[in-house]
Amino acid sequence: MNPEKIEPGDRLQFDGKRTGWLVRGITENGRYALATASMFGDVYYTIIDESAGVRGAMNIIGGGLGIKTISGPDPDIDEAIEQLETGEYGWGISHRNQVRLNITGHKKGSADA
Repeated sequence: MNPEKIEPGDRLQFDGKRTGWLVRGITENGRYALATASMFGDVYYTIIDESAGVRGAMNIIGGGLGIKTISGPDPDIDEAIEQLETGEYGWGISHRNQVRLNITGHKKGSADA
């Protein structure tokens, strides 16, 4: 698990892989964070649940959040964070697609994620 607090703008690596993930948003209670990465020209996201020690996709019908950016403001990220904060629709991390949270790289960044 991660000994340092995750904040927007931080860059993370998981499972010893080279892919860098940018933390784009975090719930007020700090339980959930959303990070994005670009791989092979596509934008990917992961939701981190620090208290459960897992990460994965959001458990929504259709499987995607519509995130199209890897940095800067994104209303889809703001909406996802808000729904994670409020528990609206029972959103959380998909049980089917979650993996153990294994942060192997953490670089502090700016809050301009």
